[in-house]
Amino acid sequence: MVTRITPLTDLPGELSLVVSGGNTAPELVPAFDAGTGRRSGGGRNPGHLHSAAPWMVLAAVRGIRLHVRNVMLAARELAWIDLLVRMGVRIREDVETLRPDGSVGHLDLRGGVLQGIEIPPAVLGDLSDGTALLAVLAAFARGRTVLRGPEVIQDARLFALLCQNLRALGIVFEELDDGLSVTGPCRLKGATLHAAHDQDLTRALTLAGFLAAEDCILREAVATEDGFPRMFPGNFQVVE
Repeated sequence: MVTRITPLTDLPGELSLVVSGGNTAPELVPAFDAGTGRRSGGGRNPGHLHSAAPWMVLAAVRGIRLHVRNVMLAARELAWIDLLVRMGVRIREDVETLRPDGSVGHLDLRGGVLQGIEIPPAVLGDLSDGTALLAVLAAFARGRTVLRGPEVIQDARLFALLCQNLRALGIVFEELDDGLSVTGPCRLKGATLHAAHDQDLTRALTLAGFLAAEDCILREAVATEDGFPRMFPGNFQVVE
């Protein structure tokens, strides 16, 4: 499938997202007031932070406020939160339910000025296929962000394709023996991008298309659990 992605231009200053268990995509809902005491998920099974990660990156880059509701807050899930905080994003956690496998709650995220950091390999191992998404995020941070470790280069073909896509977008980066470093902030340009039927690349390149200065063409995309096409249908056009 070949899709034209149009940049997002009219985002509100605040978004509220409910995640659910299984393969259900997140759902945008009216702004949530954490002080009301309402259950964050409306009785739904809690979801994992993985499906909300592209939304968190979008909020971090655009400087908007994002509520992520009904989300698991287990140790592995918190790697994204820790990383964003280290880069300058303000995040408050509200725990609502304690479970044997971790807590369930609500995140209140406020984007800000992003700062490049060196990401330890152990943290990358907890980010569940997040290398491409992190590379896009790093393009908007001030200074150098280093992604290094076996998780980055474990698939040589996909790593080479990621670098090809970053180059096409005009992102300034350097290939390392065990990863890459990205130097920002960059102005992403319109480009033809290739996802190679990979979920990680599809998620990251879709987000890059939203954040680029001009339209992008995305080839070989696959269905993802982030819900972007359903929630922003006007920004997606099948061209072949």
